[in-house]
Amino acid sequence: MTKTAALIVTYNAPKKMLKKLIESIENQKGVKKILVVDNHSEKRNGIKYLKEKNIEIIKMKSNKGFSSAVNKGVKALSGMDYILLLNFDIILKKNAVKEMLKVFDKKSKIAGVAPKIYLYDYPESFDSVGTMVHPGLIAANRGIGQPDLGQFNISEPVFGSCFGCTLLSVKALKEIGGLWENFFLYYEDVDWCWRARMKGWIFMTAPKAEVIHHHSFLLKNEPSTFKYHYIQSNLLLSLVRLLEPQKAFIEIARRSRALIHRAKIEKEMTKVTLNLFSRFFKMLIPALLSRFKIQKRRTVRDSLIFGFSDGHEGCFSDTEYKPIENNLPQTLALYQKWTLTFSNKYKKEAEDASKRI
Repeated sequence: MTKTAALIVTYNAPKKMLKKLIESIENQKGVKKILVVDNHSEKRNGIKYLKEKNIEIIKMKSNKGFSSAVNKGVKALSGMDYILLLNFDIILKKNAVKEMLKVFDKKSKIAGVAPKIYLYDYPESFDSVGTMVHPGLIAANRGIGQPDLGQFNISEPVFGSCFGCTLLSVKALKEIGGLWENFFLYYEDVDWCWRARMKGWIFMTAPKAEVIHHHSFLLKNEPSTFKYHYIQSNLLLSLVRLLEPQKAFIEIARRSRALIHRAKIEKEMTKVTLNLFSRFFKMLIPALLSRFKIQKRRTVRDSLIFGFSDGHEGCFSDTEYKPIENNLPQTLALYQKWTLTFSNKYKKEAEDASKRI
């Protein structure tokens, strides 16, 4: 019988939110253990609740970021077959874990399974059904902001899974290695999934596994420049580490040029752009050193890794944190639903939506 453990990373997690998550895990079939890794929280009410529940907690001495906490937790969970990786702001719906485990039974060499993740504040719209990489090599949650019209109702391969909630194979974790700890936040899941795909591992969706996510709960009140700093610097570092040699220099130069161009046009972006390049250059040597090991183990070309995004771009505002209505991806989703159901209702909705683009 397979053994599955839930691994939760916390930082200043509210008791109310943790309570909902823990209760939703306890209602799942197949989860043998719950482990929490706390990133040196300043607010302790959530930790007190976990102690009352006798849940095992690993306390980090300082907040070194999501990657370090995950790696610490994975090392502590010996003897498991699968690890259910969770943010503390997730709620699992009934049988979510069972449905993800079913997908693992259907194919070999699956590194991770992505559930349908819905937005807490907009429960009929997706937060993620796996992850994707745009042609410009910017990663994103697949389908974010799109309404659920049945477009993701088939289990299918995706670039990767969002580590806010995913079921990972311990065998894959051992072969691929841990998350890169130089990422404090953002892109750590993209980086790991990319490395897994380089080695021939795949990621699948589990359409009957449904969860709810408070999107960017901790960071929603941070200035947009905070996210921009980490996302853009980590994107550049990912390209250094992971992109094939013939493309790496060209793409890094192209992305850098775009960042500089924006800073010239938007003067308020000058400081954050300088800071993100400063961070990038500080971590460039570790990124280059890791690159040689990663590329040596590659068995799959990038052209075969990035082909899982067509028609599933997001329609979500990263500043207002809500879906964008009447966006092209929503229209494409309506047309897709129409082709699947042959319903005149969806045909009319798609035609009406296309007029508003």
